[in-house]
Amino acid sequence: MTAEDILVLAGKLNSDGTLSGADLEGYINVILDALAVHIERDRIRKGLWKEYHAEDQVEVIRYKADRMRRSLEILAVDGEDEEAQKAAIIEECHDIINYATFTVRLLESK
Repeated sequence: MTAEDILVLAGKLNSDGTLSGADLEGYINVILDALAVHIERDRIRKGLWKEYHAEDQVEVIRYKADRMRRSLEILAVDGEDEEAQKAAIIEECHDIINYATFTVRLLESK
């Protein structure tokens, strides 16, 4: 399945046009980027997330969201090395998406 196939499927979910084409494509691209992060890290960690409970996943989300909030505050005040700071914040966002996905999968398996 290609990214284009995924966009077609997403378009079917959005058949009433609630989201603009650009918004839908942007959303799917973020999800695919998060999936790429998960795949890369899973190559190293070999499904380690499966050894933890949903509560643990939520705790990681809380920690990452707090770190992201603090990074945004620093970015607003500091402004130095803005691109690196933005990249780190985006990485945290991708991680939050993945940990939320882990939580859903764990809850659905119970």
